[in-house]
Amino acid sequence: MKGIKTERGARFNTSKVKRLYHQGYRAEWESIPSFSLWLRPSNDGYSAQCQICDATVLARLASVKQHHNTRKHQESMKCNEFLSMVSIN
Repeated sequence: MKGIKTERGARFNTSKVKRLYHQGYRAEWESIPSFSLWLRPSNDGYSAQCQICDATVLARLASVKQHHNTRKHQESMKCNEFLSMVSIN
């Protein structure tokens, strides 16, 4: 049986263990160039808000990167860039 052995010798299955730690939002992620234009903290402190897509994602760097690579976000970014070019001219 796969799992972790405790000090008393008992084993428990790691695939069914819930996460005890919840990553909080980290403001330094906003300094990453590919996130700086759209990433903002959400009200709960445990999620991030995309200003472009109006989507909420877990405040985990992997989740933020995953959202950044979604088709919806990429298309929204292109549209946002186009609109900002049009408004400048």
